[in-house]
Amino acid sequence: MGEITTVGLDIAKSVFQVHGIDAAGEVIVRRRLSRARVMPFFAKLPSCVVGIEACNTSHHWARELIALGQFELDRTFGLLLNYHCAVTNAATGD
Repeated sequence: MGEITTVGLDIAKSVFQVHGIDAAGEVIVRRRLSRARVMPFFAKLPSCVVGIEACNTSHHWARELIALGQFELDRTFGLLLNYHCAVTNAATGD
C-alpha cells in the first residue's frame, strides 16, 4: 500500500466523505468522518493534493487545511474547478 498523494473531500453538514489514492491511483482510504474528525484526519496526512467540491463552505475548509501548514492553495486549479462546476451547473440547470 502506497502513501496518499491525492484526497477528495465531499463536505456536508455533519458527515464528510474522504477518498484518498496513491500515485498509482489505488484507493488507500475511503472513510466517512464527522465534522469534528476532519481536521485531526488531515493533520496526520503528509502533504498532498486535496480536491474539495465547490460550494458555500469550500473556502472555509480550504483555509482550515492551509492553516495546518502542509497544504497550499493552487489558485489556478481552484479557479478552473469553480469555473467547471459553474458551467456544469448552468448546463444542467442545477
